Amino acid sequence: WYAGIPLVATRADGAKHYVTDRKDGLLVDIDDRDGLVAALKSALENKSLRKQLIKGGQATYDELFSRDVVVSQLITSYQDMIRRYRDG
Repeated sequence: WYAGIPLVATRADGAKHYVTDRKDGLLVDIDDRDGLVAALKSALENKSLRKQLIKGGQATYDELFSRDVVVSQLITSYQDMIRRYRDG
């Protein structure tokens, strides 16, 4: 998403947790070579789909993985650990 290109991934645990198929990426079943080829072909040849995936991917990246979001989550997590240590 950060690179501004369409994301194509398998429905592995990590990807399927974050990627919404046809909104911010294309998901294919694990070991589905034909599905992977079709998804890659769609991402390359379908201009409107490619544009939609890039736009959706950027929005998901900004919401979940941007620097400000990640830093804020880390600070909150560290503060929680410190609080638990002191209380514990």
